[in-house]
Amino acid sequence: MELPPGAQVLARSALEPFAALRFAEHVYGVQFHPEVDAEVMLHYANARRQLLVEEGFDHDALCNAVKDTPDSAAILNRFARRVTELETR
Repeated sequence: MELPPGAQVLARSALEPFAALRFAEHVYGVQFHPEVDAEVMLHYANARRQLLVEEGFDHDALCNAVKDTPDSAAILNRFARRVTELETR
């Protein structure tokens, strides 16, 4: 994948080389959802149960695997600090 001219990679992981991006002065994007906790994900999976089954997923196994990721809040806070640092330059 090629980024648009001027885009900057702010974060990457072993699975996602473009985890957080800055496209322009006030335009950012992320490939993760640190605001989603286990409760929200379970509601989402249950609301989409039929579609997940039709797509070949085991709904019950997916729901049993859902868990909170406490690191998400730290990731979101670090991202917010990074954006604030870039905006105050």
